[in-house]
Amino acid sequence: MAVINGITLMKDYTTYASIRLVLQAIAVEVGMRTRQAGLVGGSVHLGVRYTRTSERRGFSKQKKLDRFTADEQDFLPALLTLFLDGWEETEAVRYVSVALGKLEPRSDHVQLSFFEDEWAKARRYDFLDLVDQLNVRFGRGTLRPASSLLKDSPLRTRQRLIGGHKQGGDAR
Repeated sequence: MAVINGITLMKDYTTYASIRLVLQAIAVEVGMRTRQAGLVGGSVHLGVRYTRTSERRGFSKQKKLDRFTADEQDFLPALLTLFLDGWEETEAVRYVSVALGKLEPRSDHVQLSFFEDEWAKARRYDFLDLVDQLNVRFGRGTLRPASSLLKDSPLRTRQRLIGGHKQGGDAR
């Protein structure tokens, strides 16, 4: 069982900076869906497909996480590492999927550490739960990362779509 989200991009993405925005946006969505289900994941999976004109198809990689989590800040570095390990810089990316796997109930995983501030982690989860509740109540994208306002962010484009399609009725 896994929480998965993928996106077919509206254009080819060729720079690490723009692809990083895509990975960050998908990680936020996967984290939110995992928290809403009351789960945490122990592994992260990345799937990438290149553009149709490419001779290569893409790649798929996964990694076990150091600790179970549903916080995108915890699993995003692993995603970025997986991407950099598999990406051919000459290839344009057209599809990206992210999955959080090895899911278990969140209440079963209270991992204490001498080296991390557990109270800060608990406050972070409380904050993320509040953001998730507001986004459910008032609509997706009510509260989102500032990076979603950047030109290459897929969230910026997706806010103007209905069901993945352009909104109708606009004569312009």
